[in-house]
Amino acid sequence: MVSFIPAHPSDRHVPGTGPIRTPERSAHARALPAPDDASLTLGRRIGVLVVLAALGGAIVLAATGGGSDRDPGVAVLPTTAPIATPTPMSDAAPTYLPVVGAPTGQPTFVAPKATLVNKRRIPLRVRVPEPGVPWDGLELRVLRGGTQVLTQAIGPDDLDSKGRVTLRNVRLKRGTNRLSVVFANATGVGPASDPIAIRMDDRPPKLKVTSPLVGATLNADSVTVKGRTVPGISAIVRNMVTNQKVVATADGTGRFGAEIGLKRGRNTLKVVVADAAGNQNPVQVAIVRGNGRAEARLALSRKRIRRSALPRPLGATVTVLDAEGRPIKNARVEFNFGPPGLPTQVRNATTSKLGVARSEMRLVEGAVADEGLVTVRVTLEDGRVLTDTAKFRVV
Repeated sequence: MVSFIPAHPSDRHVPGTGPIRTPERSAHARALPAPDDASLTLGRRIGVLVVLAALGGAIVLAATGGGSDRDPGVAVLPTTAPIATPTPMSDAAPTYLPVVGAPTGQPTFVAPKATLVNKRRIPLRVRVPEPGVPWDGLELRVLRGGTQVLTQAIGPDDLDSKGRVTLRNVRLKRGTNRLSVVFANATGVGPASDPIAIRMDDRPPKLKVTSPLVGATLNADSVTVKGRTVPGISAIVRNMVTNQKVVATADGTGRFGAEIGLKRGRNTLKVVVADAAGNQNPVQVAIVRGNGRAEARLALSRKRIRRSALPRPLGATVTVLDAEGRPIKNARVEFNFGPPGLPTQVRNATTSKLGVARSEMRLVEGAVADEGLVTVRVTLEDGRVLTDTAKFRVV
């Protein structure tokens, strides 16, 4: 506690007591030399500092209600003044938030060439104005709704002469993708650009070729390729042998037809349909062009038969077509089986609506190791006769 010494003895008074008398100076005190002016001046200065410190503490305690339990009106003063500790300055680099709402600090998409695509990852160009923050640590983020689909760090060197940067692998999902782009750094994210809508469709359109049938033999200079696909899209029909190409458009039900020329022998016809997104669906059909007249074509179920495996069945199938390659139904067919070393067997049949007739003989033990022959004779309704033969061998 700091005590105040009144300037005059009459000023010294404690409530509830009589006046306090000042004792006479001792002989030792009287013997001390009187202080010079410099000492008095220094002493006064120290006294003033002590008094000011004491008064400051008393004012604080009085404001907070502090004081002696015996006498609330007497303030208790600290013996030393509090020392303020300065806050050290940070050496770390300052951080910045992107400038929110500033037109010059907001990236925008460059309008893409197509908003309907068939790829799951596409490139997009972004126009990058002055971001309003340091380039170090700056990046572009592409958002699809609340989902981040791409993050790419950028700097001034990434911009082209028009102030644009290319984001090369923006991930899409099937359907409509509403995308926006923002600036971002370690301290925050800037305002989003206006969204763009890109629709992704990577499913090829349906396609079925209904005519001609695979492997068919046609006796005509051309054939009409028919099929079904998505209404309104184009079907490209190409003969891979002659390189002739015909384009047909599917009607409202998805049906299309395209006539294309044939070369004698084997022809491979390729049909391709493509939708608006660029998805393609190709189908190939291999057919044979005949000699331009009605014919019967015979085929056997096997061409070699082991004697050790006898008895064994042998099947024969004939396909009867007119000069346009269309099947001839209700034609009378006679099969003649001539196994080596055994009597000839005759079977009769009639062609179906597909122009096909089948028969079979059972090759029994006793056949010799030699060549056998099957002959087919087809009689048409107009009286014309068609024939064909096929060989087999018993070994």
